[in-house]
Order: sequence, then C-alpha cells, then structure tokens
Amino acid sequence: MEDVDPRASAKPSQIQHVALVGLLTLLVAGLAIFSVWQARALSDRRNLEAAEHAAGMLDAGVNAALDQVDLVTRSLVLRLQGVVARNGGSDEQEIKEVLAWQRTLMPMLVGFRLYDARGLGLADSESDARLPPVSDREYFQRACGVPPDGATVVTGLITSRVTGQPTIIFARAVRRPDGSLYGVLSVAMPPKLFALMLASATPSVNGLAQLRTAEDLALVWSAPMISERLIGGTTLSTQGRELIRAQPGAGSYFAASPFDGIERGFAYRRSERYPFYVTVGLDRSAYRADWWRYAVILSALAGLAILVATVAVAVVYRATLRRAHALDALTLEAEKSAALLAERTELLQERTALLADRTALLAQSEVALRAKAAFIANMSHEVRTPMNAIVGMASLLRGSGLSEPQAHWLKAIERATRQLLLLFDDTLTMSDSQAGAIRLQTVDFNVDDLVAMLHRDIDEPLRAKGLDWTIDLDSLPRRLRGDAGRLAQALRHYLANAVKFTERGSVSLTAEVLERNGEEVLLRFAVRDSGIGIPVEHQSRLFRMFEQIDASSTRKYGGAGIGLWVVRLLADAMGGDVGFRSRPGEGSEFWLTVRLRLAGDAESAAAFYLQETMPAPLLPLEPAEPVPTPRAGPPAGTADPAVARGWLRRLMHLLQQGDTEARSQMGEADAVLGSAFAAELATLRRQVDEFEFDEAATTVSAMLRRLPQA
Repeated sequence: MEDVDPRASAKPSQIQHVALVGLLTLLVAGLAIFSVWQARALSDRRNLEAAEHAAGMLDAGVNAALDQVDLVTRSLVLRLQGVVARNGGSDEQEIKEVLAWQRTLMPMLVGFRLYDARGLGLADSESDARLPPVSDREYFQRACGVPPDGATVVTGLITSRVTGQPTIIFARAVRRPDGSLYGVLSVAMPPKLFALMLASATPSVNGLAQLRTAEDLALVWSAPMISERLIGGTTLSTQGRELIRAQPGAGSYFAASPFDGIERGFAYRRSERYPFYVTVGLDRSAYRADWWRYAVILSALAGLAILVATVAVAVVYRATLRRAHALDALTLEAEKSAALLAERTELLQERTALLADRTALLAQSEVALRAKAAFIANMSHEVRTPMNAIVGMASLLRGSGLSEPQAHWLKAIERATRQLLLLFDDTLTMSDSQAGAIRLQTVDFNVDDLVAMLHRDIDEPLRAKGLDWTIDLDSLPRRLRGDAGRLAQALRHYLANAVKFTERGSVSLTAEVLERNGEEVLLRFAVRDSGIGIPVEHQSRLFRMFEQIDASSTRKYGGAGIGLWVVRLLADAMGGDVGFRSRPGEGSEFWLTVRLRLAGDAESAAAFYLQETMPAPLLPLEPAEPVPTPRAGPPAGTADPAVARGWLRRLMHLLQQGDTEARSQMGEADAVLGSAFAAELATLRRQVDEFEFDEAATTVSAMLRRLPQA
C-alpha cells in the first residue's frame, strides 16, 4: 500500500468544511431573522386583537349607559303626558315637581327641562330661572317631528345654553291625548359620566380610551384626560382619520397619539344606535417587550449555534488529518468484522433450522392435543352407553317388586352410576372447552320442574346429614328458554359442594333477575351454606382446574377438583360469570349468572323439554306438584307406560347429543314398547339407521305425547 500524505488529502476537505461553516451560518442567521420577524408580527397582531376586544367591551358599556338614559327619558315623557292628560298642562308646578323628582333619582344627569311647542322654556329641574329658547336647535326641531313610537333624538357634543358646558342632549316630544305636540323634554348628560367607564377599559400602563362624536370625531371624553379643555377638539392621527373614513364601522391601526406621542395599537368601533365612536389604544412597546426578549435570546442561540458549528467543523477537520493513519487499522478491523459476520451468519442459520424443527414439533403437539380432546369426547360417549344401560335397567328393576335389601342395593347402584355419569358430563364439558366451544341446546323449560329435580337430587344427602334445606326461585319467570341441562349441571356442583363441606346448619338456593332487556334476562343463582368456609390464603385458587383447598380436603371430602372449574366454563358459555363470598368457620356463598330468554306461550312442552334436555345423570323428572286429571289410557299393546317413558326419554337424550349409541338402543324397542307403536317404530328405525337424528327426535316426542302422564 502506498503512503498517503495526510496534509495533501486534508486541503480539499478544509475547503469543504469552510464552505459548510459558511452555509450553516447563513442558514442559522436566515432562520433567526425570519423567526424574529414572525414574532414581531405576532406581537403586533396580539396588540391589535387586545385593543379590538377592549373596544368591543367599551362599546357595549357606553351603549348600556346611553340606553339607560334613553329609558329614563321615555319613562319621564310618559309621566309628563299623564300630567298633561289630567290638566291640559296648565299646572306648571306639578310638571316642575315631576322633573325635580326625576332629578333626585338620577343625580348624575345635569338637567331635565321641558320646552313648549315654540321652543320656550316651561320648567327646569335645576332652578326657576327663565330658560333660553331652543327653537333653533337641531335636536328640538328633530324631536318635534318624531312620531310617538319613534326613537329618542340624541345629539353629539354640544354647548349647553343654560350651563355653558359641553353636554349630550336626549330630546323627545311630549304629546297631548289627541296626539298634538305639547312640548319637548330634554335631558342633559355630562361627558364626565364616561370617565370611570373609559378608565376601566384600559387597565394597562399607557393605555388610552376615548369617546368621540360620529359626525366630526370631536372628543367627548378621554382616559386619561390630560385637560378638559381638549373636550370638543377634533385632533386625531392621520392614520386613524383616514381609516375611519374608509371603514366607518370598525377597524384597527398603529399610530403615535397626538396627545403624548406614544405609539399605540388603536381599535375603534361605531355605536349602532348612537352617534359616537369608541377608540382604545394599547402601548405597542408593552406588547413588544416579550418580542425583544425573544429576539435577544434567539440571537444568542443563533450565535451559539454558529460557534458550535465552527468548533464541530474544526474538530472534523482535525479528524481528517488522522484519517490516513487510521485507514489501515480500519481495513484490518473490517476484515475481522467480515469473518465474524460470516461466523454469526452460520450460527443464525443453525438456529433458524432449530427454530423450524421446534415449530414443527409444536404443530405436532397441537394435532396431538386435538386428537386427545376428540378421543376423550368419544370415549366419554362410549363409557356413557353402558352407564345409561345400567340406569335404564335399574329403572326397570325398581318397579319389579324388590325386597328391602335389594331396593337398598339398587339405590346404591343408581347413586354410584349418577356420580359416574356426572363425572363423564364434566369430562365432556372439559373436552368441548379444549376443542374451542361448549355446545348449548336452547329449548323451553319450566322453572318448577327444575326446582323439583334439584330438590330430589339433594334431598337424600341433606337428610343423611340432618341439614336444613330451602330453595327459593319464586322471583324467576316460570318458563324460560335456554340450556336447562347445563344450568342444572352447574347448580348441582354448587349444591354438592355445599352439602359436602357443611356438617350442621343449612343449605339454601336462591335466584333473582338482575336485568331484563326485551325477551332476554340475566339471572343470578346463589347457593349459601353454614359450612367450614374457605381460608383467605386459599380463596385465589378456586375456579381453577384440578385445584382444591389443600391436600387434607382431598382425603377427607373427596372430589376430582374440577367441579368449580366446570361451573365457570358453563357460566362463560351461557354469557354469565361466577364468584363467591366466604368466611372461615361461618360458611360460604357461591353464585353464578346466566343469560336466558323468556319462553314462548306454549306451556305444554315446557316440562317435557326440561326432562328431555337434562344430562344423562338425571333420572326422568316427575312434575313438582302433580295434579291428577282424567287421561286416556295407554295405547293398546303397550308395556308398562313408566318403563316406556323412561326408555323413550333416554333415547331422546342420545338423539339430541348425536350419540350413535341410539342405534344400539333400538334393539330394546319391541320389548319395551310392545305392539302399540308399530307404525312409529318402523319410521323411527329407518330414521336412526340413516342417522336422521333430528327427525328421529321429533318422532320420539310424538310417541311420548301419546303416553299418559305419570
């Protein structure tokens, strides 16, 4: 490699760096100048906006004061016209008393005077001296011609012939009852009344507020008032006079005041009802104070930026002198980096391949998990088939005249079978949950039948422990639509736990309607007990899979630890929630909410569908309070109606679950039903063999309706 002279390579770089410094300097200076100019324009705009706002407020105040005097003038004219109507205006003493009375009410006004139709004085609120005539005054002539409902005549600034002082006159005609002119009332308003109002319009230092006449821009009053001798003067800046001539309504401008030479931002506004202008001027330097500070700071920052840029370029320039010496070192480092990059690239490829392998394993695991869920569901159905057979045969045996020991043994078989079926139902629920959804069957059911079923299921263990038992579902609608089997499954877990962990005391089930939206209702079921309660440190573990309070509860009370978790799954599936309250040694309350719908008007199917949609652990339901009614006898050739009803209901459950075990059950049909349903059995066999389970369920429903009710 050839040697490179750093100074030779640095010369062109130095020129470039100097050019860069110059460019940055111009850019920073230009931005600084533009920002300062914009800030100055903004301060001027704020100055004029503030002046315009103050002028608007002052205009409203001046109009309000003039409106008040106008109102006093109008009311006094009405009072004088009443006096004229009573005595024809001949009682001058009464007129003077009226004017004097009004003067005491409005002491800030300098005079209330009444002139006759010829302009000669009739009465003065200030004195009994003879008033000079005003027939040549413009305001008198205008007032004489204004109709009764016309506006009050308001003058600009004129010199009073009575006091010799500048004043503002309000004039209005006083008329007789027949409408003819009796005279003219004049009310004198001194300009000094506006002093306080104008002073409050400019609270800032060097502020200026003025009231001027609209006709010749004569000064009425000013705050501050340098000298009252300026009243009536028409001195005004050239800018202001030209702008008012061009824009007579309102406007704003900058000008130096001819009174004190201070440059201000002025805003003016003409009154809509009276012949006056209000002007407000705010000191321009006060608004530019912030701009000056901003300009100084920005200039300092710009200088600092230029200095920093110069230093940075100098540092870069010195770095270029060392660049040649560092070039070889950088080349060597680049070669090392390339080798390291190749090594890390190879490592990345290996890890990518490993990640792909693990992704494939994860996919296989997911497939295995789904297969496991399907296997559990299928096996649960297969195991339920012999269990259903045991329940069916036990139901048949119960009516065959067993001895007392045999009946006791049969009862133990039925209880154990129900427990196994409940466990399988929970297993199916878990399997459905892992598969992504719990299937719900929406049918109509009767709350009274639900009460009867729960009472029957819980009665024996309650009596065995000597516990009190209350159930109150009276506040619920009597007929509902939803999955009655899933609801019963959840409540059975709550009740079973309450009985299991309660040695003495009571267990209760209550329900209430939390909200109702049309046909949809949100129900809350609560199971309370007086049992052992749940320690606080273990309460967070409830409603989890395979969780129990502690190991001792597993040994003493038994259980698989999935009941509360299944309740939570069912509540979620039915649009509700679960929860509990518990205190150790005092008992617990477990609750769940579900969303159901109100059932239709068809009452005949309510109890039937509840029985048909219950999970397999439930025996066929009997009505809560059977009412004996005359019924037709069973179809001729039918075996025991109770046995037939039980068999048909179990078949209905299998059909509704889509369980292929329904085909195996058809082998018992002839023995159970006899010859009474020959036509229906032929149709039913065809439907089951062809897997038309929905149509088969309809056929079974028709057969059940033909059987007499128990």
